[in-house]
Amino acid sequence: MRAKSSGIVKQLNRILVNTMGADNRHLYEMDADVDPRHEAFWFVGGIEPPKRIKKAKESLKWLREHADDPLDRPFQYIGKPFLALRHQHPLEPFEDIDFSSVTSANEKIPSVTLDPRVFGFVTDHRHGTTIPGFWPGNVREYGLISYQDRNFVDNRKNFDEADKQEALHSRGIVSSFAWVFAQACYQGFSTYNEMNYPLATQTVLTDGQWWSFYKYQLNSTNMHTNNLVNEPNYRYNKCWGTKEMKLYDEIDEGGKIQGLNDEVLRNLLTFYVNQPKAREHEMKPLLGEKEKKIADLEDIKQRDWLEKTFKHIMSNRPRHRAVPEIFNWEKIYKIDNKTRPLDRKLRFFELGINPFRRRLDEHWPKYIPRHLRARGPHDKKRWDATYYPLNHKMNIPKETSHSLLGAPSNSYARLMDRKRKSYK
Repeated sequence: MRAKSSGIVKQLNRILVNTMGADNRHLYEMDADVDPRHEAFWFVGGIEPPKRIKKAKESLKWLREHADDPLDRPFQYIGKPFLALRHQHPLEPFEDIDFSSVTSANEKIPSVTLDPRVFGFVTDHRHGTTIPGFWPGNVREYGLISYQDRNFVDNRKNFDEADKQEALHSRGIVSSFAWVFAQACYQGFSTYNEMNYPLATQTVLTDGQWWSFYKYQLNSTNMHTNNLVNEPNYRYNKCWGTKEMKLYDEIDEGGKIQGLNDEVLRNLLTFYVNQPKAREHEMKPLLGEKEKKIADLEDIKQRDWLEKTFKHIMSNRPRHRAVPEIFNWEKIYKIDNKTRPLDRKLRFFELGINPFRRRLDEHWPKYIPRHLRARGPHDKKRWDATYYPLNHKMNIPKETSHSLLGAPSNSYARLMDRKRKSYK
């Protein structure tokens, strides 16, 4: 079903661009992403703390008074639209807003403080990723139109018309917010760095026959707890949407479309003729003047290393070193009953090491073969340098004489070093 819908969207986009491009030059200047990665990571504040966190804070004297304080909850959006169109200039805001004068609420927006799991969300351990379909540095970095899949509503059982429409609105709002929020992050804004100007995008939900249209304007990215509790944020993000509409009734045996709905085509054409325009103000005010992205770094090695590391983290591949396991006999005889006091303490739970507290630099660096070393085969620098932010010089491993030559200084390396020495 997705393949059929995707084919209709691509062919329709091709026809519209070729037909309207002569009168709308921005259509020839766009980049079209087919099945791109749309991912966004943000924090939402003001969430009631769960019981386990309350209990943990109450057990500590210095945190007892903050046991009921609201928390910031991380959210991760992962989407894959049919098609996404991007331009080098952003769309004009759908609604004028003076950011310097927004001090009070014009309308009351209800807030939700319940734990997200109440609504069916699930939790997972992963790197937070923010990718609007392209890597940083792409010239065409502002989204115009994205085509989202709506086939998910057909797979739900016991789904009445009101619930169906609400689900479509939810998909339109969340997908629009995630895409334009990821674009804002590439401009230097985030959950803790408020926007200086609004960004807008257009979203289409379709399966080829049924269509829904949404316009979204991002006015604020500031959603953390301190902002919501101490200084309420009245910059509301807004979305305008339509109910689902049928493009055609059926296709007869001769391949002709019966019952074509002109209103659907009219809304779609409105999205395509909405021309993006250059802004007069600085689009990246919070980024540095010389180094706005990794590609701007002068050091070739540092630039190459950061580029590869960043893309590897964004890929969310499984880590090369798995989390150590506690075997059943260890749980019974060593942890629960303490019946083996004479055994050597070599395991991580015996040495007080938390395997879940892992840093990004806790890995073996790249080994430099002898014939590739800078000072020749006898050069003692065996490990390549790493360039982690803030303290990348400290992460360059020191040459030592023990069995873990050049291993990074971390708890796992110390544990392995102790095990190796014990067997000598």
